[in-house]
Amino acid sequence: MNYKEILKNKSDILLIVILLLAFLIRLKYFNINTAIWWDEAEYLVMAKDFAFHPSWVDWNSARPMFLPLIWALFLKIGLGEISIRFFTEFIPSLGLVLLIYLMGTEIYNKKVGLISSFVYSVFWLSLFLTGRLLTEQTSLFFGLLSLYLFWKGYIKKEKNYYIYFSGIFMLVAVLIRFPTGFILLPLILFLLIKDRLTFLKNKQIWISVLLTGLATIPYLVWNFIKFKAIFPAFQFYITSEVTSAIHQFSEPAYYIFKYPLTYLNLGLLIFFIVGLIIIIIDLILGFDVIIKQTDKRYNEDLFVFLWALIPILFFVFVYKYSEERYLLIIIPALLFITSKGLLKVYEYIKRYNNILAMLFIFTILIYTGFQQYEQGKDLVNIKKDTYLQVKEAALWIKENTPPGTKVHITANQMEFMAYAERKTSNGAGHNETDFYNRMKMFDPDYLIISYWYQKEVAYPDWFIKILQENPERYQPIIAFFMDKDKKQPGTIIFKINKEIPEKISSS
Repeated sequence: MNYKEILKNKSDILLIVILLLAFLIRLKYFNINTAIWWDEAEYLVMAKDFAFHPSWVDWNSARPMFLPLIWALFLKIGLGEISIRFFTEFIPSLGLVLLIYLMGTEIYNKKVGLISSFVYSVFWLSLFLTGRLLTEQTSLFFGLLSLYLFWKGYIKKEKNYYIYFSGIFMLVAVLIRFPTGFILLPLILFLLIKDRLTFLKNKQIWISVLLTGLATIPYLVWNFIKFKAIFPAFQFYITSEVTSAIHQFSEPAYYIFKYPLTYLNLGLLIFFIVGLIIIIIDLILGFDVIIKQTDKRYNEDLFVFLWALIPILFFVFVYKYSEERYLLIIIPALLFITSKGLLKVYEYIKRYNNILAMLFIFTILIYTGFQQYEQGKDLVNIKKDTYLQVKEAALWIKENTPPGTKVHITANQMEFMAYAERKTSNGAGHNETDFYNRMKMFDPDYLIISYWYQKEVAYPDWFIKILQENPERYQPIIAFFMDKDKKQPGTIIFKINKEIPEKISSS
């Protein structure tokens, strides 16, 4: 298809406009953040470990390793953080806008695809995540690509190699972020309802499973060699009573049921409810033919409904904890349902007046799209300088101390270590004795007080008293402030004079 044919196709023109809008918005915000958060820092530390194997590394074995491994390649060839952000955060975020269109078109039609892709182009959480070195959107990109290829290969009976690549891309998605694999739960349940167990006789599916399994072996072997466990994340997130939310929270996380409102805002939520009611009524009335598969017209609604519902139920009743970004995997399904609801109202108005119907859908999309954009913009601007003073302290340490320097920071260890690239311990301690023991155990050259977690750390009187009674041992070097008037410190760096012993308080 040449450009003249594209220009004749209204849906192609609209898609190009949506992609251009998504590109410009994301270009504005992808590199706006001045510092990073703990999760971002840990992935960055992992990347530096893979690339250079420094002696100061410290990261959680439960972290997925594929994205940091890609970052390590960037670092190894001399590319920095901006390149990492652009190619592994910006591009997947933009790619999701296109994939949501393609998936919505495959499952329903081009109208659903266009509306859904437009909303995602300005979706507040997407704009926020595009500027963060996190895994959610990158993983969802590969997960959605996997679903799209499987739908075309298995459901639409197109080329067999779509199914093979589907398995590989799902593996990539899971090795970037493990919970993305929950997309498989509604897919498997859908196949069981649609085909019973006959889908297990499909040779292409088994070839895909075999290829994916073989590709997984190097990762499992690497885990065993490095951590003495084939899949350490399972213990950390599922079985451990200390680290797993399953054991830490006894009550179901009912607040997760509010997430559709959080994601869509009231304007779009109304049409989500309309679309959801339509789907539920159709599924109830068509229950018999769905089970017997004598009428396949409900299959698309069934899959989208399961896609939206099952991950929510898992996090509410099994894991019992979530944040908005954890359930990014259901956003395409929510958008498809919302689009169906909006189009249903549009078709109703169209019966009476076509121009009024067009004006209605245009107004709703512009209004709710502006809402989404404003929410994303505000969130990005509020959070963009979070932990900046930790980064400034880290860069000061990196530029002014030799590589073997040891640092103790009261909080924000990972955010600090990612940029300082020095051996770092952390924690103020629970009491005076605990603090002294930490200083003796770690024997740091510098002490850094971080005020970002002051409420959690709650520096007590005994901690302040230690610094006041030991001015020659803990010598303040430089402070980095949160405000222009330099009255609210974010971090303070102390040089520890090890030749002067600690004055232990008698109180």
